[in-house]
Amino acid sequence: LFATVTVAAPRIQSSDECMAFADLALVAATLSKHGVTRERADLMLDDIYTLANERAREIARLIRGSAAAYIAAQTGSPRQYATLFAELCVNRQGNVDGLIGISS
Repeated sequence: LFATVTVAAPRIQSSDECMAFADLALVAATLSKHGVTRERADLMLDDIYTLANERAREIARLIRGSAAAYIAAQTGSPRQYATLFAELCVNRQGNVDGLIGISS
C-alpha cells in the first residue's frame, strides 16, 4: 500500500461512501496525471463533490494528496488508484489507513 501522511485517516462509514470516495480518487488522480495544479484541482473537486461535514472534507483532502503522490511516483494509472482505494475501503470496512493514512 501507499502511505503519504503520518496521521490515521477518518473511517469511511459505508460501502456506498467507499464508492463515492473512490470516484473522487479517480478524478483527483486523473487531474494530477494531466498536470492540473493542486490548487486548481481542489477548486474543481469542490465544484464536483458536496462534502457535507468536516470528516468528509478531511477524507477528501487526504485522498487528493495520496492520489497526487501515487501518480507522481508512477505507481499506476488513475483507474488503478481508484480501484485500489475502493477495494481496500470495502474489504477493510472503511479503514483506508495505509493508502491515505498511516500503515496499520
